[in-house]
Amino acid sequence: GPGAGLAPGIHIDALTQRSSDGVFIFSVDAPATIGAVTYHPADLIAYNGVSYAIYLDHSVNLGLGEDADITGVAFDEGGLVLLVFDAPLTLNQFGGGTLAYDPRNIVRYYPSGLLPSYLTVFTGAAAGLPAGSRLIGAEYFDALNLLVSVDVPVTLGAAAYAPGDAIMVNTSTNAASRYYRDTAVYPNPPPNSMTDFALPLPAGQVGNSLRAGKSGCHLAFASAAPASQPPPAPRRAHADSAAAPGT
Repeated sequence: GPGAGLAPGIHIDALTQRSSDGVFIFSVDAPATIGAVTYHPADLIAYNGVSYAIYLDHSVNLGLGEDADITGVAFDEGGLVLLVFDAPLTLNQFGGGTLAYDPRNIVRYYPSGLLPSYLTVFTGAAAGLPAGSRLIGAEYFDALNLLVSVDVPVTLGAAAYAPGDAIMVNTSTNAASRYYRDTAVYPNPPPNSMTDFALPLPAGQVGNSLRAGKSGCHLAFASAAPASQPPPAPRRAHADSAAAPGT
């Protein structure tokens, strides 16, 4: 997996996989040198199974400062990038003005125009996430639902969720349900046991979900949903919002 090229102590903290070609898109939690290239924690890196390349540069493409750190990444159905950051930021808002980013939120990145810009697609406070919490994982499921994971235990509605749980949230109603629980670490997950996760399912297929963990910079496969959940609906393949060199 993409963690194979990382030095000890460098971890994947955002991960997705393009369903169109299987290329991993990820970021790291600290500056990482792979080959002759050093990547920033807010760069998005592409790994095609053989080589690494910059996918979106934090400054040139994303318009982010040196203190930014991407901790969640996904593609929506139209191929636009969804992002999570580890701390509050001020971003250019799509359509004009600025956007005050909260680390409980997910934003969509718009590459067109003179400046990169963003819109909020998920507001954690409205879904019941407490102040001071932050998302540590995000994935697009379908036009109405996102998967998220939170860094602290939270109660949404009548259900309690642990760090490492993948929570399905309806973006229209904010209704939440558990999609996946990491039974290998529940109920006492070690700190930051899961960083981000992906659902690399092309159209018409149902299979495993993929998660990134800090332990050994590796990727581990896990069941897509517990037996109490119905099988996930097939996800539609998405187009690329930006082309990665050499991938």
